[in-house]
Amino acid sequence: MFSYSGCQPAAGGKSTFDEHIDKRLKTALFLVEKCSRTHSPSANAGGRAWMLHGHGGASEGGRKPKLDAKEAREIRALMRDPQVKVADIAKRYGVSRTTIYKCVGVVEPQRSSNG
Repeated sequence: MFSYSGCQPAAGGKSTFDEHIDKRLKTALFLVEKCSRTHSPSANAGGRAWMLHGHGGASEGGRKPKLDAKEAREIRALMRDPQVKVADIAKRYGVSRTTIYKCVGVVEPQRSSNG
């Protein structure tokens, strides 16, 4: 059974631990309420603060991609050559091999026509 030091029931029947939890819960609920009022779409100049915190709007969230579409096409072309190693491509573009595979996937190398 869980015990808490100083967990003697008060005169009203609640232990000091229960009172402590109730107090923390009320504080947390107050902070959530305060935050939602402060960062609501209607507050702060038409909701600009709301959007700045990633709560919707036309802005795109997330991290900027390491490789753009042009670089991805170049990498696919390089990966079709069986002589070129993915590690060398990654070094050339300043990213990891994992980033290369996440960006372009696995590319089948071109097979020579004389075989």
